[in-house]
Amino acid sequence: MYESKFIPDSRQYQNIKTVLPAALTEDELCDVEHACKAAYSVTGCRDYARIDLRIKNGLVYSIDINPNCDISPDTSTISTAELAGYTYGEFGGRIVRLAGQRHFLWQDEHSMENTTKASL
Repeated sequence: MYESKFIPDSRQYQNIKTVLPAALTEDELCDVEHACKAAYSVTGCRDYARIDLRIKNGLVYSIDINPNCDISPDTSTISTAELAGYTYGEFGGRIVRLAGQRHFLWQDEHSMENTTKASL
């Protein structure tokens, strides 16, 4: 529903509860990790993504894969990054570094650094 996502004064929006970390058994966590990695890989995601899941009757369902999700400070993406130990700035820096590693100028610069370090 539109209200639940975009209208803070709506009952639907106010009834959304984010629980981090989710209360999962070890088996459920393993299943979730497997489902996320598979969904991320098969859809060609790079650097970061948000994968929305549901567990029903012991099965994990990927219901939405967003390879360019909102990274505003008040989003679930940032909440989970913080849970993983990243500050907002560190998370942004990590995205930039991961993307930069695919760029030929980044690769040339860092291969020169490694060559210089190796020769010292």
